[in-house]
Amino acid sequence: MRPTAAGLALLAVAGCVSPRYGAVDVPPAPAEERTAEPVVPVVRVVAGRADTLLTADLLGPGLAAVWGASGDATATDVGGGRVAVAAREGFSGLTVVPYTVDGGPHDGALRGLAVEAAVEPAVTFRYDLTPGRPAPASVHVIGGFNDWSRTADPLVPDGRGGLTRTRSITPGRYEYKLVVDGAEVLDPTSRDSTLNPFGAYNNVLTVAGAAPGRLRLGPPDLAEDRTAIRFAISRDGSDGVPADLGPVTVVALVDNAPVETRHVVVVGAGTEPAGTAVATVDLAAMPAGLHRLRVAATAAGLTSRWVEVLLLDGHPLGTAQTALDEPGDPVATGDAEGTAAPFVWQDAVVYQVVLDRFRNGDRTNDRPVLADSLLAPANYHGGDLQGLLDAIESGYFTGLGVNTLWLSPVYDNPPGAEREYPAPHRLYTGYHGYWPSRARAVDEHLGSLDLLRRTVAAAHARGLQVHVW
Repeated sequence: MRPTAAGLALLAVAGCVSPRYGAVDVPPAPAEERTAEPVVPVVRVVAGRADTLLTADLLGPGLAAVWGASGDATATDVGGGRVAVAAREGFSGLTVVPYTVDGGPHDGALRGLAVEAAVEPAVTFRYDLTPGRPAPASVHVIGGFNDWSRTADPLVPDGRGGLTRTRSITPGRYEYKLVVDGAEVLDPTSRDSTLNPFGAYNNVLTVAGAAPGRLRLGPPDLAEDRTAIRFAISRDGSDGVPADLGPVTVVALVDNAPVETRHVVVVGAGTEPAGTAVATVDLAAMPAGLHRLRVAATAAGLTSRWVEVLLLDGHPLGTAQTALDEPGDPVATGDAEGTAAPFVWQDAVVYQVVLDRFRNGDRTNDRPVLADSLLAPANYHGGDLQGLLDAIESGYFTGLGVNTLWLSPVYDNPPGAEREYPAPHRLYTGYHGYWPSRARAVDEHLGSLDLLRRTVAAAHARGLQVHVW
């Protein structure tokens, strides 16, 4: 949630530079403000086919890498700020390609690029010719798997009275059609269809993966002694019935750094009716500060979803912040009376306030626009900064568990009503705040710049961030 340029200018005037604590006109956030390292996204490829990506899209601008290889995938610098990622032919599952960062704060540090690979099954499309009738001049298959191209996939004679086209398709669900001599028609061999946005129908194609079923990775479960996080692993077969797992590999990354295998233990628990497993990640191996722990599992050619846990000083964020606020807790840091937990956006509980519609605290600034045909919902309703300040001081937001206020724009808007361009040409006012006329002035319907400063100071004093959109 970033403020607009105009909103940012007004926030600076209002003293909202630092959203963390205290009164207005506080200095910028300190250098030790903890933020997690941006994570490198998971790369998904088709086995046996290289995918070329921009290095900057993976690592961020200004950084390079020395790429390596795992037993199942490689990453190769191909010049021009690009990297080619490829998984070996026939590989289906998850692997991690090691690399080191060249430049930036993590220069030379070992990192891991998570690569998910899938095998594309071959799918054959067929169009039967009608005996005694001339064959069409052209038949093509179009669909989501070829970007609806009318030239990419022509059907050709198969020598058995029909036209066919065989191509590999990534597992998934697709809509498609046949194009016969330029006219779109349904595939008569398909029984599954769905209505399309144009009032006609498309065929539906579901391509199953080479590895049937689904691999499940359960939500994180914190051990009672807070020394480890556990994840349950199970598999469903293609029929939805629990199936045996077989060998299981668990990948854990702290931000982008692989967690050593000795800190990730997978234990099978031969339960009926099928095998399950539990992966345990040792929290003692986690670094201090704010980090993202990402975990996924692979087994039987399947890959689970990724589960992310935000860690603060080696503990899940929620428990770490609770400990910081509880004197005497062994996880707590700081003095005996407890230390205020740092704010992180991943733990924000946001209350959006449309100021004109929230609370009327000062009726002297109620200035509804008087105009014929202006409907009440499009006019000012009297909500203002004084009403917001009253709610803050009464403990309304903190009582709800809120720690962040997201305000509608506070800068000045045109005083009258404007007519919409399309019919029926209704009138609207700027009660919403999105028609700025003066970026450094508070709208007269809301209050004054001094009142904005006092409102922000009151919010900060109660641990509330204030952001204007």
